[in-house]
Amino acid sequence: MDSLKLSKLTCYLGLVAYVTGIVTIGVAIAINPWFNVWNNALSDMGRVGLSNAWVFNTGLMATAVIAVAYATCLVKVFRNSLTHLAAGVYLVAVANLFLIGMFPEGTKPHWTVSYEFFLLMIFTYLLNAPALWLEGLKKHALVNLALFALGLGGSIVISWPSIATLELYNIALMGVWYVTMFSAVRAVARSSSTTCQQVLN
Repeated sequence: MDSLKLSKLTCYLGLVAYVTGIVTIGVAIAINPWFNVWNNALSDMGRVGLSNAWVFNTGLMATAVIAVAYATCLVKVFRNSLTHLAAGVYLVAVANLFLIGMFPEGTKPHWTVSYEFFLLMIFTYLLNAPALWLEGLKKHALVNLALFALGLGGSIVISWPSIATLELYNIALMGVWYVTMFSAVRAVARSSSTTCQQVLN
Protein backbone atom coordinates (compact mmCIF):
# COMPACT_ATOMS: atom_id res chain seq x y z
CA MET A 1 0.00 0.00 0.00
CA ASP A 2 1.52 3.36 -1.00
CA SER A 3 1.77 6.30 1.40
CA LEU A 4 -1.18 8.17 -0.12
CA LYS A 5 -3.55 5.23 0.29
CA LEU A 6 -2.27 4.68 3.82
CA SER A 7 -2.88 8.35 4.69
CA LYS A 8 -6.40 8.14 3.31
CA LEU A 9 -7.09 4.98 5.30
CA THR A 10 -5.95 6.45 8.63
CA CYS A 11 -8.45 9.31 8.32
CA TYR A 12 -11.32 6.80 8.35
CA LEU A 13 -9.97 4.88 11.34
CA GLY A 14 -11.65 7.10 13.93
CA LEU A 15 -15.05 6.04 12.65
CA VAL A 16 -13.87 2.45 12.34
CA ALA A 17 -12.63 2.48 15.93
CA TYR A 18 -15.95 3.83 17.19
CA VAL A 19 -17.97 1.21 15.30
CA THR A 20 -15.63 -1.52 16.56
CA GLY A 21 -16.20 -0.36 20.13
CA ILE A 22 -19.97 -0.26 19.72
CA VAL A 23 -20.01 -3.72 18.14
CA THR A 24 -17.86 -5.03 21.00
CA ILE A 25 -20.30 -3.69 23.59
CA GLY A 26 -23.30 -5.00 21.64
CA VAL A 27 -21.86 -8.50 21.25
CA ALA A 28 -20.82 -8.59 24.92
CA ILE A 29 -24.35 -7.65 26.00
CA ALA A 30 -25.83 -10.28 23.68
CA ILE A 31 -23.74 -13.09 25.17
CA ASN A 32 -24.28 -11.95 28.77
CA PRO A 33 -28.07 -12.04 29.31
CA TRP A 34 -27.57 -11.29 33.02
CA PHE A 35 -26.20 -7.84 32.17
CA ASN A 36 -28.56 -4.98 33.10
CA VAL A 37 -27.67 -1.53 31.84
CA TRP A 38 -29.57 0.02 34.76
CA ASN A 39 -27.60 -1.84 37.44
CA ASN A 40 -24.20 -2.79 36.05
CA ALA A 41 -21.06 -1.22 34.66
CA LEU A 42 -19.95 -2.14 31.15
CA SER A 43 -16.74 -3.51 32.61
CA ASP A 44 -18.75 -6.15 34.47
CA MET A 45 -18.81 -8.03 31.15
CA GLY A 46 -15.01 -8.26 31.19
CA ARG A 47 -14.46 -9.02 34.84
CA VAL A 48 -11.91 -11.55 36.01
CA GLY A 49 -13.38 -15.06 36.23
CA LEU A 50 -16.11 -14.57 33.62
CA SER A 51 -15.74 -17.27 30.96
CA ASN A 52 -16.46 -15.03 27.99
CA ALA A 53 -14.73 -11.92 29.38
CA TRP A 54 -12.20 -12.13 26.56
CA VAL A 55 -14.85 -10.94 24.08
CA PHE A 56 -15.27 -7.60 25.84
CA ASN A 57 -11.62 -7.16 26.80
CA THR A 58 -10.14 -8.16 23.43
CA GLY A 59 -12.68 -5.98 21.65
CA LEU A 60 -11.64 -2.97 23.73
CA MET A 61 -7.97 -3.58 23.00
CA ALA A 62 -8.65 -3.92 19.26
CA THR A 63 -10.67 -0.70 19.36
CA ALA A 64 -7.80 1.07 21.10
CA VAL A 65 -5.24 -0.08 18.52
CA ILE A 66 -7.39 1.27 15.69
CA ALA A 67 -7.98 4.50 17.62
CA VAL A 68 -4.23 4.96 18.12
CA ALA A 69 -3.63 4.59 14.40
CA TYR A 70 -6.24 7.31 13.78
CA ALA A 71 -4.02 9.83 15.58
CA THR A 72 -1.61 9.76 12.63
CA CYS A 73 -4.35 11.35 10.53
CA LEU A 74 -4.90 14.12 13.07
CA VAL A 75 -1.20 14.93 13.22
CA LYS A 76 -0.83 14.84 9.45
CA VAL A 77 -3.84 16.97 8.53
CA PHE A 78 -3.86 19.64 11.23
CA ARG A 79 -0.92 22.01 11.44
CA ASN A 80 -0.90 24.04 14.65
CA SER A 81 0.84 22.84 17.79
CA LEU A 82 -2.36 22.89 19.86
CA THR A 83 -4.01 20.31 17.57
CA HIS A 84 -0.93 18.15 18.03
CA LEU A 85 -1.19 18.55 21.81
CA ALA A 86 -4.86 17.52 21.61
CA ALA A 87 -3.85 14.49 19.55
CA GLY A 88 -1.30 13.63 22.23
CA VAL A 89 -3.93 13.72 24.99
CA TYR A 90 -6.20 11.62 22.76
CA LEU A 91 -3.39 9.07 22.38
CA VAL A 92 -2.98 8.78 26.14
CA ALA A 93 -6.75 8.40 26.48
CA VAL A 94 -6.98 5.50 24.04
CA ALA A 95 -3.87 3.94 25.58
CA ASN A 96 -5.94 3.79 28.76
CA LEU A 97 -8.74 2.14 26.79
CA PHE A 98 -6.28 -0.59 25.82
CA LEU A 99 -5.33 -0.93 29.49
CA ILE A 100 -8.99 -1.37 30.46
CA GLY A 101 -8.96 -4.53 28.36
CA MET A 102 -5.58 -5.59 29.69
CA PHE A 103 -6.54 -4.93 33.32
CA PRO A 104 -10.23 -5.92 33.52
CA GLU A 105 -12.56 -5.48 36.46
CA GLY A 106 -11.16 -7.40 39.38
CA THR A 107 -7.58 -6.18 38.89
CA LYS A 108 -6.06 -3.31 40.86
CA PRO A 109 -5.40 -0.84 37.99
CA HIS A 110 -8.85 -1.22 36.42
CA TRP A 111 -10.73 1.70 37.94
CA THR A 112 -7.77 4.04 37.53
CA VAL A 113 -7.38 3.40 33.81
CA SER A 114 -11.15 3.50 33.31
CA TYR A 115 -11.53 6.92 34.89
CA GLU A 116 -8.46 8.20 33.05
CA PHE A 117 -9.86 7.07 29.70
CA PHE A 118 -13.15 8.92 30.06
CA LEU A 119 -11.62 12.00 31.69
CA LEU A 120 -8.87 12.36 29.09
CA MET A 121 -11.37 12.03 26.25
CA ILE A 122 -13.36 14.88 27.78
CA PHE A 123 -10.23 17.04 27.93
CA THR A 124 -9.44 16.09 24.35
CA TYR A 125 -12.63 17.92 23.38
CA LEU A 126 -11.55 20.96 25.41
CA LEU A 127 -8.15 21.17 23.72
CA ASN A 128 -9.63 20.64 20.28
CA ALA A 129 -11.99 23.61 20.66
CA PRO A 130 -9.33 26.37 20.44
CA ALA A 131 -7.14 24.19 18.21
CA LEU A 132 -9.82 23.89 15.54
CA TRP A 133 -10.71 27.57 15.94
CA LEU A 134 -7.11 28.39 15.00
CA GLU A 135 -7.53 26.16 11.96
CA GLY A 136 -10.49 28.31 10.91
CA LEU A 137 -12.98 25.55 11.73
CA LYS A 138 -15.21 27.55 14.05
CA LYS A 139 -18.29 25.33 13.88
CA HIS A 140 -16.22 22.23 14.62
CA ALA A 141 -14.52 24.11 17.47
CA LEU A 142 -17.89 25.00 19.01
CA VAL A 143 -19.06 21.39 18.77
CA ASN A 144 -15.91 20.32 20.65
CA LEU A 145 -16.55 22.94 23.31
CA ALA A 146 -20.14 21.75 23.66
CA LEU A 147 -18.93 18.15 23.94
CA PHE A 148 -16.56 19.18 26.73
CA ALA A 149 -19.36 20.94 28.60
CA LEU A 150 -21.75 18.03 28.11
CA GLY A 151 -19.13 15.43 28.98
CA LEU A 152 -17.88 17.07 32.16
CA GLY A 153 -21.14 18.66 33.24
CA GLY A 154 -23.30 15.67 32.40
CA SER A 155 -20.97 13.31 34.23
CA ILE A 156 -20.88 15.43 37.38
CA VAL A 157 -24.34 17.00 37.59
CA ILE A 158 -26.65 14.22 36.41
CA SER A 159 -27.46 11.47 38.90
CA TRP A 160 -27.06 8.43 36.65
CA PRO A 161 -28.89 5.22 37.65
CA SER A 162 -25.79 3.12 36.98
CA ILE A 163 -22.18 3.32 35.87
CA ALA A 164 -23.18 1.73 32.55
CA THR A 165 -25.64 4.54 31.74
CA LEU A 166 -22.96 7.13 32.52
CA GLU A 167 -20.47 5.26 30.34
CA LEU A 168 -22.93 4.95 27.45
CA TYR A 169 -23.70 8.67 27.69
CA ASN A 170 -20.01 9.49 27.31
CA ILE A 171 -19.59 6.91 24.56
CA ALA A 172 -22.40 8.62 22.64
CA LEU A 173 -20.50 11.92 22.96
CA MET A 174 -17.41 10.19 21.61
CA GLY A 175 -19.40 9.16 18.56
CA VAL A 176 -20.31 12.80 17.93
CA TRP A 177 -16.64 13.73 18.35
CA TYR A 178 -15.39 11.18 15.82
CA VAL A 179 -17.95 12.35 13.26
CA THR A 180 -17.06 15.98 13.96
CA MET A 181 -13.34 15.35 13.53
CA PHE A 182 -13.95 13.40 10.32
CA SER A 183 -15.90 16.39 9.04
CA ALA A 184 -13.09 18.72 10.13
CA VAL A 185 -10.52 16.64 8.24
CA ARG A 186 -12.64 16.81 5.11
CA ALA A 187 -13.03 20.57 5.50
CA VAL A 188 -9.27 21.03 5.71
CA ALA A 189 -8.78 18.71 2.75
CA ARG A 190 -11.20 20.70 0.61
CA SER A 191 -9.57 24.03 1.41
CA SER A 192 -5.95 22.96 1.12
CA SER A 193 -3.74 22.50 -1.91
CA THR A 194 -1.24 20.41 0.02
CA THR A 195 -1.05 16.66 0.45
CA CYS A 196 -4.03 16.60 2.81
CA GLN A 197 -6.26 17.64 -0.11
CA GLN A 198 -5.36 14.34 -1.67
CA VAL A 199 -6.06 12.40 1.53
CA LEU A 200 -9.86 12.36 1.43
CA ASN A 201 -10.81 13.70 -2.02
